[in-house]
Amino acid sequence: MKTERARKTKYLVETSAVRAAIGSSTRAHQEAFAKLSGDGTLFSSVYIRMEFMRRWVCDTIRAALVVDQCGSVKEALVHLEQDFRPRTVKTYLAALSEHLNQHGSVENTRAAAEEIARTATHWLRKFDRVFEARIGNACKCRI
Repeated sequence: MKTERARKTKYLVETSAVRAAIGSSTRAHQEAFAKLSGDGTLFSSVYIRMEFMRRWVCDTIRAALVVDQCGSVKEALVHLEQDFRPRTVKTYLAALSEHLNQHGSVENTRAAAEEIARTATHWLRKFDRVFEARIGNACKCRI
């Protein structure tokens, strides 16, 4: 008796949807993403992983290093805020400040830096679990 295996749809996830795919977005965004892609297999590309590394992981690690090197977390956040122009990024930094304040690490640069760096490594591990399969690119470059 021959049975047919159900074919799963393949989804190439763009950079803008990675946070929802790894569960690092709002609940509504994650639920909408899961509803649209839950019947298939998620894929990323080498390029998307590279962008994820550069933007989310490396920038978050840089933020942790700035926090660790400043005299206070508030000073570090002001310093980081001056590096960027878009107002939305300033909002994210304000939210980060509030998060660190609620978790008791806003007054301790070492604890705040560790909390921020822990987020970057958590994102990377989760990315690699969600996107086990990658599509290569034409130039065959590797990270």
